Amino acid sequence: MVDAVKLHEALPLIPKYSAGTLTEESSKKVHMGKLVGGRIWSTDGSALLGNCDGENFDYSEVVFKVEPKAINICFLK
Repeated sequence: MVDAVKLHEALPLIPKYSAGTLTEESSKKVHMGKLVGGRIWSTDGSALLGNCDGENFDYSEVVFKVEPKAINICFLK
């Protein structure tokens, strides 16, 4: 997981992430852990914009479960 960062803060993290060397010690904005599921919702009911497996979505609530080797990455905007 990554804290909110500005573009100029995020750019230096990309090569480390790609190389698999990004750690909590190399960036205080990154937090390692294991996430197996959860619920994300909009407090005001507005749409959460995201993309999962190439499909765009805009829901006010997203409930998810992480299945081993099922998907690589999803984004919420």
